[in-house]
Amino acid sequence: MKVERFDTQKGIYCFEESGLSTGFHAHPAIEIIRALEGHFAITTKDTSYSQLTMAVIQANTVHAFDGKSCRCALMLIEPLYISFTSILKVLGTEITDKTVFTWEEWSRNEVKTFDSIVEDLIIDEPVQDERIIKCIAFILAHINQDKLLLPMLAKHTHISASRLSHLFKEKMGLPIQKYISWVRLKLAIEISLQNGTDLQEAALAAGFYDPAHFSRRFKGFFGLKPSAVYNSRIVQD
Repeated sequence: MKVERFDTQKGIYCFEESGLSTGFHAHPAIEIIRALEGHFAITTKDTSYSQLTMAVIQANTVHAFDGKSCRCALMLIEPLYISFTSILKVLGTEITDKTVFTWEEWSRNEVKTFDSIVEDLIIDEPVQDERIIKCIAFILAHINQDKLLLPMLAKHTHISASRLSHLFKEKMGLPIQKYISWVRLKLAIEISLQNGTDLQEAALAAGFYDPAHFSRRFKGFFGLKPSAVYNSRIVQD
């Protein structure tokens, strides 16, 4: 897999891969998939979409991806920095309550322009609730700690643990502990890319209990085992 960008500061992660297929999974990032060659298919719990050249998938949407006959570019954007509706507006798409938007014929020549527009929108629409922003900032600052417990986060944000748990799920779309695993997973990949460290070693350095714990979380977020992506050394552009 080619990693074109892995920017934890702006929450943008770009990859390129051929022949990729996954099981069902969900992650707390908006996903944009573009077919550079061929076509791909997406399956959700309710619907299947085939012969696609582009798709935008809302964060935390359970889906599977089939790109066995496709060379594709994938972009993950954390909604802390840009909203799903902003992306749809950029595409000139009617805003509805759907979580998956697909195109069978998207001009491949428009991809670069679209990426530039996304860049312009990055700082415009952050999560507005200051308590969530404060909670996330604390998680990021202390992610190397062995345990980040809900009472600790609640104390820092000055609300009850139960209220913080409910508010975080409402605003971010997933439980706090799962979000912490997402942050640790990103840190593990970043350590591996920067230091050339084995991914399993990087996972332990990022705070995962053991390789099995990391593998479960990786598969839950991406729909495949780490070895399926990282068997051959990642190439960073």
